[in-house]
Amino acid sequence: MKRRIRGPAFLLAAAVLASPLGAHGAPAEGRHEDLTLGPAGARTAAQAWVGASAGAHPPLIVVLHGDAPFVKPSYQYVFAQHAAATVPQAVVVALLRPGYADRQGRRSDGVRGRTTGDNYTPQVLDQLFRAIGEAKARYGAGEVVVAGHSGGAALSALLLERGVASRALLVSCPCDLGPFRRHMAVKQFSPMWLLPVRSLSPMAGVGRIKPGARVTLVSGTADDIAPPPESRAFAEAARKAGATVVLVPIPGGHEVFLDPAVQVALKALVEG
Repeated sequence: MKRRIRGPAFLLAAAVLASPLGAHGAPAEGRHEDLTLGPAGARTAAQAWVGASAGAHPPLIVVLHGDAPFVKPSYQYVFAQHAAATVPQAVVVALLRPGYADRQGRRSDGVRGRTTGDNYTPQVLDQLFRAIGEAKARYGAGEVVVAGHSGGAALSALLLERGVASRALLVSCPCDLGPFRRHMAVKQFSPMWLLPVRSLSPMAGVGRIKPGARVTLVSGTADDIAPPPESRAFAEAARKAGATVVLVPIPGGHEVFLDPAVQVALKALVEG
């Protein structure tokens, strides 16, 4: 019996079948580019969309997918294309995380890991930092906004803590790594989640968020992977660090990144 996987691949197919580009009004004038960013040995594959009204120094929205244990992630490209229509003054760059391959045959350098929260390492952050810096220079971008789902949200939070971005949209975020991995070990009856890792936890570094940073956390009310209390706890800690924080609960489980409500939250974050 074939197992049904209701993850990013399912959402991508559903998004295409529902013709979401018509719903979001993707700009005909917008420019799409396939990119390879970063130096040899740390190359990151990406797709970029230049919004129809992007100016000389547009905001740069960087999109990061989740850990994707069962599929080759491409749903981040769908999100990015929608975002360029939702925030047409921006350039939106969807990165393929280190070690991953996508459905179009591209691959980023690096080690994917076991997809057990073991890929949020200093080396991964360095590679993403280089890719974002090159994208920022390429488009003459001003402010950087990171938007991530699940493991990509954890990495987005870590990039915010490093000062790479000033705004972050964190969707279904496993922001407190230790409790998250213990929760998943029980949920999946798998000791793999208990093996030592070199990953960094956003909660451990939340005090490094610069005062004035803006953070929006979106969580599905029925998320049993990164339950809503995780987002609420990180939100409280980020507020104590001086960030402006918005919590957005929406109906659904863990795979809500392509929900239209997330685009609404992104627009409010960028333009607020």
